[in-house]
Amino acid sequence: MLQKFGSFLPGPGSAFHFWEEVFVRSRQDPGRTQVQLLLPSRVFSCQHQKNNKMIYQVKAKFNYDKAQEFYRKLKDGTIEKQRPDGPEIVSSMNRATIDNNGDINWTELCFCPTPLQHERATVYDMYFNDIKTEVVLNQKIIEGSSFMEKLSSF
Repeated sequence: MLQKFGSFLPGPGSAFHFWEEVFVRSRQDPGRTQVQLLLPSRVFSCQHQKNNKMIYQVKAKFNYDKAQEFYRKLKDGTIEKQRPDGPEIVSSMNRATIDNNGDINWTELCFCPTPLQHERATVYDMYFNDIKTEVVLNQKIIEGSSFMEKLSSF
């Protein structure tokens, strides 16, 4: 009898590789299970669990030296095409606001076991510093001026 179990193992860089393990019951000893195959299956950036979604309120400092590049990638579809979280990153940046201290604030839906794990590895850590997250119940627009309007002015 074959049973398939999936597991996530760290891969190169910050990505995770998904491996599919096929376990086989031994014919000589039915109580014994052994791994027969360990096949690389597909690559995921983090374990996405539909039942474990979290909404985070995020506060961060933006690196304005990269404002034009970030705005271009948000508008030309580069970030939106990223799977699985590109559309959510773009939506989050459209909700983002700048507070009186110059911090960028937004809410974001995330399925990673670590807050914004994939989003940070692929986008946010290139453009933001001092990223802080807090679990909230709902997405919302936080008081402040529009971050996207500010980005468009560069």
